[in-house]
Amino acid sequence: MWLGEQRAVPPPVEAYLRLFTAAPEATRLAEVQRLSESELTMRDGMYAVEYYSNDTGQTLVGYGFVIFDAGKVYGGDPFGGTYNGEYTFDPATELVNVRIKLTFPPGAQAVFGAGPPYEWSVEATTSFLPQTTVGNALLVTTLGQTVNVSFRFIRPMPEAA
Repeated sequence: MWLGEQRAVPPPVEAYLRLFTAAPEATRLAEVQRLSESELTMRDGMYAVEYYSNDTGQTLVGYGFVIFDAGKVYGGDPFGGTYNGEYTFDPATELVNVRIKLTFPPGAQAVFGAGPPYEWSVEATTSFLPQTTVGNALLVTTLGQTVNVSFRFIRPMPEAA
């Protein structure tokens, strides 16, 4: 829209472009490289997740929200489950690797089956392409259970005031 003159270029963008074009070629190349590498990192923000598992012999499903924010993962579902963990970007594979602890309230029905009459947790891992807006991933728990996860990027996190 800027190039088609349908919208004015914002003043901060104009200032950046003036500095960029005035910089020596080596500096411009380094900046392009930096921007290219940053495109491969995780898209922080809010994701809607739906998940299902057949590990119990029947298909059990659930849904919730997960937030990725500066290496941390947290979220929950409407049934009282909470998600807390961390993620790292692996430049060699270009995947985001997620380690997460899933905590459930007493007696909660998880996609792994009915839970005990006390709060319980399980740790799990998954990997996926970081710039995917809609996708699927396989979550594997430390107990060997598998959960199919469908995710959808909702929005970036709001800027701090």
